[in-house]
Amino acid sequence: MKPETQWLIEKWGMPKDASEAVDKLFAAHKEGSTACKVEAPASIFGKAAGATDCDMVSPLVLIEHEGARYLQTRWFFEAEQKIARSLKELNAEAPVDCSPEKLATYFPEEGRQRDAAAMALAKRLTVITGGPGTGKTYTLARILALLIDGGIDPKSIQLTAPTGKAADRMKEAVNEACAGLGDGLRAKLEAASSSSKTIHSLLGHHPGKNTCIHHAGHRLPCRILIVDECSMVDTMLWNALLEALPDDIRLILLGDPNQLESVGRGNVFSEIAQSKALAGSRVHINKSRRFADRPAISGLALAIEERKDEDAVRLLAQNQDSACPQGLFWSESTGMTQLLKNLPPAVLEAMQTVAFAPTPDEALQALSNVRILTSHRIQTSGSDAVFPEIDTLLTGQNPSRKILNRPIIINRNDPETGLRNGEVGIVYSGGDELKVYFEKHETMGISKLPDHSPAWTITIHRSQGSEYENVLVVLPKKSDSPLATRQLLYTAITRAKQNLFVFGPAEVIQKAIQSPAKRTTLLEWHLQHLSQEA
Repeated sequence: MKPETQWLIEKWGMPKDASEAVDKLFAAHKEGSTACKVEAPASIFGKAAGATDCDMVSPLVLIEHEGARYLQTRWFFEAEQKIARSLKELNAEAPVDCSPEKLATYFPEEGRQRDAAAMALAKRLTVITGGPGTGKTYTLARILALLIDGGIDPKSIQLTAPTGKAADRMKEAVNEACAGLGDGLRAKLEAASSSSKTIHSLLGHHPGKNTCIHHAGHRLPCRILIVDECSMVDTMLWNALLEALPDDIRLILLGDPNQLESVGRGNVFSEIAQSKALAGSRVHINKSRRFADRPAISGLALAIEERKDEDAVRLLAQNQDSACPQGLFWSESTGMTQLLKNLPPAVLEAMQTVAFAPTPDEALQALSNVRILTSHRIQTSGSDAVFPEIDTLLTGQNPSRKILNRPIIINRNDPETGLRNGEVGIVYSGGDELKVYFEKHETMGISKLPDHSPAWTITIHRSQGSEYENVLVVLPKKSDSPLATRQLLYTAITRAKQNLFVFGPAEVIQKAIQSPAKRTTLLEWHLQHLSQEA
């Protein structure tokens, strides 16, 4: 029996007969769910669980939905209820004056991007979904340009994302999309993008106290808020963010609902992207430009998205040439020994470029060209298992050759150094002492680093929000791995910009495509419930 269940029995007099159902709920929490389906009758929980319309504030809530009964903690019930209420209130008209001619100036081509812009100018809530390379950030930059051109103060615009890497990449992508807008407007747009920061930083989150400076009683000082990589945001962070929004906010959400869910609990963005109640505030951009000259990668991504496992394996089977002529290569090799024996030349050469770059700055730049992604961190097929063999592999026939640069990744936010979880640096051994170099931080001695790990390889989860020229994906050996899911596979292969190398058995790939990650949440129920009340 779980400690939480024991507490409900002791403090709320819950009958022991309910312990199995409640244990199931807390086990579901560990898998990312916020609720679970139960067969037990409502009466079995006693005073510990109440119906949604019950006056008693019980620690558990029972919900009847589509002929089934679901159990949820009061904490998640209220969080999802608040999220649904905030989204419903945001799903309203708030037109900004903009002539069709001006809209066509910023978006010369008719299509989904122009539709997204028109929606962002007409409504308080706009949800822009799409896969990699579909132009979500380009669309965002042009929307912001339209708003600024229409008189919106750039200082009232705030950009945010769940991780530091994603926040930085959004800023860079918006600035790149400014080309051709004119110097004055471009300068204002760059000023707006300079505000990009993590959601935790935006809210002023204090990790020790688990409190935020900005909340319902002290709202965020912005008129327009853009949130990127929304699939990475968990339920409680969504709740905190939406609660802190000012009443006149215009909210623009961007993301790919096919990617991995948040590390925390919930599946909020995926539900937003599918909710019937929010359909009028959503635009899906489906034309990818990134893989225009890499049809094999785009074809594989589409097969995964559409759950066509046989098409995916057939396409992979047609691309077993390690020269990667179409940008895709597949090997059924499993295990690190086989991987290192069959490492594609393009990946090895890119890693050697990093290892032997004469300066750490050149090594950092080269590191964006290559990454090995694994489903696990610690196991025989995990990212940590590769590290001991990497040095031997890189030096090859010349073991006396000195490796100058080794990549590392930060494992937690560190206020003292300013380093954030997921930031990658280079340990440089070309000087008198080991020093670590980062793109946006001062050089420091290795003894000052917070918790970190080697980063020749990283997990697929940690790669989310990043892109690399050459990506090698190492999948689990067996199809019964709980990590072999459609979202994991889709996220991994869409990190590649030029060349994708997939190592894993066909049965693992097929099982993953047919196995979506299953999280039980009740946000859609809350949205429907509020819509029926209106």
